[in-house]
Amino acid sequence: MHPFSLGRLFKVKGERPFMIHVHYGRDQKGLVKLMRRMEGLGCKVLKVFMMMDGDRSCAKLVVDLKDVDVEEFRKRVGRGFETFDIRPTLIKGLMADLFTFPIEDDKRRFILSSIEVIKGIKKSVRLRYGPVFDAMIFHAGVDVGREACRGYYATLRRYGFKDAVHVLCGALTACGYAKAEPVFDDEVEDRCLIILHDNLECELEMPANSAKSNFIRGLIMGGLEEAMDREVEVRETS
Repeated sequence: MHPFSLGRLFKVKGERPFMIHVHYGRDQKGLVKLMRRMEGLGCKVLKVFMMMDGDRSCAKLVVDLKDVDVEEFRKRVGRGFETFDIRPTLIKGLMADLFTFPIEDDKRRFILSSIEVIKGIKKSVRLRYGPVFDAMIFHAGVDVGREACRGYYATLRRYGFKDAVHVLCGALTACGYAKAEPVFDDEVEDRCLIILHDNLECELEMPANSAKSNFIRGLIMGGLEEAMDREVEVRETS
């Protein structure tokens, strides 16, 4: 497993970096043609992000134009493409994707929050509410887990405990909370150990003398209760 780079807001090097947004159809030959044209101008490709947009292939490229004029680049590289947009950095050394909005996955809208943003929120709320913060964040997690299950995971009610745990662990991993690994108890029905590697919530609490994953514990509990339509106990160990 390796990190996934979103290409939304990031530092970038190069003499004159620009972001290119291009649609080139389903045929990958279009992307090859694009790369060859840039290479012919002496431009260096710094980053490439690819995706599907409906029935067309779409790419975002960060390219160092060096001493090539922007309009000349647009004319010589962008000709023949249905969509070909180009933008400079926000400020020197900082690039943002201003071509694609909103952020979606499976037709659901997402927002991105860096670890610094989440840490700031937790610190602010903890300072104001003190010792009751852990209970508050746990119950918030329960409600979030239930709401998520009612929406995207509504079909889980058709399945059993193991399927619900597998989907929940997959969601935790895919959404970046933690690498979640379920270990089922063969002797006790409907009991499972969920091992969380690189747990974001625990990273926020470092250094800590005890387990501090109250939100994710609540999220697991709420999600499973909604999926199973019964009470579930979730305990955390370090």
